[in-house]
Amino acid sequence: MILLLLYFVFCLLWFKGKKALSLVFFYASITNCFNFKIAATNYDLTYLSFAVGTFSVISYLRNRKNDVFVFSVENSVVLLYLFMGLHAYFTMLLGIESPKYSFVVFRVWGIISVFLLCQTFNASEIDKSLKYLFVVNVVWLVLYYLQFAGVNLFVEESFRTAFKRNTPHLTMFFAIYAIFMLKNKTKCFFIPAFLYTTFTAGARGSLVGFIGAFVVFYAAIKKSKKILVIGVIALICQNYIMIFFQKSMLSRNGNLSFSDEILNGFNLDYRNFHGMLVDGTFAYRTLYLYERFDYLLNHPKNILFGIGSIYETSPNNYMHFYIQHSGRIETDDLFWATPLLRYGLVGIGLYAIFFTSYFAFFVRQNPNEKWVKMGSIFFLMLLFTSMQTWSFAAPANILVMGMCYYRVKNSFENELENFNHA
Repeated sequence: MILLLLYFVFCLLWFKGKKALSLVFFYASITNCFNFKIAATNYDLTYLSFAVGTFSVISYLRNRKNDVFVFSVENSVVLLYLFMGLHAYFTMLLGIESPKYSFVVFRVWGIISVFLLCQTFNASEIDKSLKYLFVVNVVWLVLYYLQFAGVNLFVEESFRTAFKRNTPHLTMFFAIYAIFMLKNKTKCFFIPAFLYTTFTAGARGSLVGFIGAFVVFYAAIKKSKKILVIGVIALICQNYIMIFFQKSMLSRNGNLSFSDEILNGFNLDYRNFHGMLVDGTFAYRTLYLYERFDYLLNHPKNILFGIGSIYETSPNNYMHFYIQHSGRIETDDLFWATPLLRYGLVGIGLYAIFFTSYFAFFVRQNPNEKWVKMGSIFFLMLLFTSMQTWSFAAPANILVMGMCYYRVKNSFENELENFNHA
């Protein structure tokens, strides 16, 4: 009921023209009311977010009739959305999966369309939206840390863990936001508060991705050798930082160092997988991905378009793998495995087009502009963490990627318009 109310308020504010404020309620909706226990429900309301994304696609196609065949970030998103819709349709048509479950798959992965939600926003509306979301995440962060004092308001993970992984959804993004958008005295307080969640959640990959994103941006885009050296040192030192805070953060079972995990990740013999020996590690993720890719290689008919829009819990799921010893298709442990298995090389290729067009857009902009820095670094961080999270399938991440893109695009178009008038 609470989630339905949030969607209703979002729609009401949107159509009243209060778009910046409406995004706060949409953000609350796609994060299941900030993961509060009081809002927990057994009902799947992702179809409401999917409806918002579908509305965004239709609005874009209506307003950009002459541009739909031009290579652009928006068109790559629309292409992905339409491909997933056709994929679900033909999965039903060929009798591979029932309409009920095929649509569920389309609904979950078609949420990429939320990227287009901010297409009608001007620069000031996006600025205001992110300020609102920053305040919301700060409050969420305070409540998150109260868990360590025994006050837990959030839904916890279903499996036992010493870590608190119910972190605010955009902690890493707002750490980047704080670096570029806040004053020096203020950022010194907020940046550590957001980044410390990587230790409380045992998210080693997020910390590595965060550092790596800054290193690549400043070393490759801004050609700073100093940052490259500092970044490499930081990446090396983070392993020892983790030891200082908690040994178990080196792996879920605490027996492997970070460097050991990386080395084990290149062992591709998934048939000798031994459960908890690598569970939750980098090796587990590479084995998981390789086994799915190996399945496609051994089933040539599935290489291009995957196995179809089959839902994991569907009775039509015929998969069986060594890793997980099940027919697991969905996973939040890494992004690449699910679209590879389900959509094949064509699906992964369309995602690659989206990623390439998105990052290429930022590369073409002024690298000294703070919004360009923020959008580029956040994308690189998602790319680096895609081997440990479902980063590019998370609605909150997709929404923020869209906000950064349209903020830079609007600024560029305004500057071009002013130049032409001059």
